[in-house]
Amino acid sequence: MEIAIVTGASSGLGEELTYLLDNEKLDVIWLIARSRQGMEKIASQMKTNVEILDFDLTQKEPFIIIQKKLYQEKIQVKYLINAAGKGKIGSYKDIDIKDCTDMVDLNCRAAVLLTQLVIPFMKKGSHIMQICSIAAFHPLPYINIYAASKAFLYHYSRALAVELSAEKYQ
Repeated sequence: MEIAIVTGASSGLGEELTYLLDNEKLDVIWLIARSRQGMEKIASQMKTNVEILDFDLTQKEPFIIIQKKLYQEKIQVKYLINAAGKGKIGSYKDIDIKDCTDMVDLNCRAAVLLTQLVIPFMKKGSHIMQICSIAAFHPLPYINIYAASKAFLYHYSRALAVELSAEKYQ
C-alpha cells in the first residue's frame, strides 16, 4: 500500500499540500493534526482515501501508534510532509515555558521522530518535505524560538539529504 503522510494537515500549507497529493494516485493519505474537524472537511473534498489521525505531536504517544501502524499495515511511504509547526510572537519574557517547550517539541522533535520512523518505509523515488521557513536564515527578535527551531529543522534536513543520497535503496 502506497501512502502519503502529512502533518499539520488541518490548515495552512499542510492542507494545501494535501490537496496536491490528491492527484498522485496514492492508496491513502494519512492526515495528522490536532483538529479532527478541519481534517474531516478536507477529507470530504478528496478523491483519495484519507485516514484521519487527530494527534498532538507535542506528546509521545502518537509516535508509538504511528510506528505500530507502519509495521502492521505493511506501508510504503511515497511522501512525508512535515508541515506541523507552532510560532509565538513576543519577548522572551512574555512567552511561557509551555509555549517554548511546545514550539521546540513540534517544530524540531516531532519532525525528526516522524522522519526517523518513516524512512525505513520509503524507497528510491520517495520524498520528504520539511516545512522550514525563511525564519531559519535570520535570528529574529521576538520570534526567536520559532526561528531557531526552523534553523534546526533546515540543517537537520540538509544533512539528512546528504546521508540518504549516499544510501542504496532496494
